[in-house]
This record gives sequence, structure tokens and C-alpha cells, in this order.
Amino acid sequence: MNNEKSIRLVSEVVERSFTSDFHCLIALIQHLGAHEKWNSRTPINIADSIGLDRRDVENVLDGYPAFFRKSSNLSAQKEPLYSLHIRYARRTKKQIEGEGNLKEWSDPLSSEEMQTLLNLVINMIGLE
Repeated sequence: MNNEKSIRLVSEVVERSFTSDFHCLIALIQHLGAHEKWNSRTPINIADSIGLDRRDVENVLDGYPAFFRKSSNLSAQKEPLYSLHIRYARRTKKQIEGEGNLKEWSDPLSSEEMQTLLNLVINMIGLE
């Protein structure tokens, strides 16, 4: 019996750059922060909605865990769901119109919250 565990090599870790990821990062923060229908979405649905490459969307979502939360729950298409941490942290159970049961929900970010996140990205670029 083989009890070997897989080991993630340090060379597999990709260092992200706020500067090179700027356009995708800003689009993802705005999309996941302001969307009135979805708290969380799959990378393919996000990419289709905002017109970005799916691989770029996945890489940025996975590359910035301080901003984005990857759910252990999968969509109906068996894909992971992503949300902004701030929206996930303040979710509540809510009756959604047209739905039979309660769903977890978080209101979109306020303009002040959105501006704070966008300024953080801009400030991080200045530090690079």
C-alpha cells in the first residue's frame, strides 16, 4: 500500500504582481462587489460576464486570497464559487424573490467600501 502524499513544490508557486494583474483584479473586485444578483460566481460565468479570459480570471481569483474566497461548495456545473471576503463575511439568510427557501445573501458593497478596495490595489501598485 502506498501512503505517499503529494508535495507542492515551491517552484509551483507563482508570484503575483498587482501591476500586471491590475485590469483583471479591478474588474473582478467591481463585478463581485457590485453585482446585485450574485454573491459568488464561478470563474467561467465571471469571465463570460465581463469579457475576460477564463484562465486569467482563475489565476487572479486564486492568486489573491486576501481579496477572494474560494468556496468548498461547487456550482451545479461542479465548478468552485468565488466571492469577495467582505461580502462572504457579512452574509445572512434571506428570502429571495422567486426562491422557495432561504439563501445566504450579502448586499453589494457601498461606494465607500468599493473605493477602499480599489485604493488598496492602487496603493499596492505603488509599493511594487
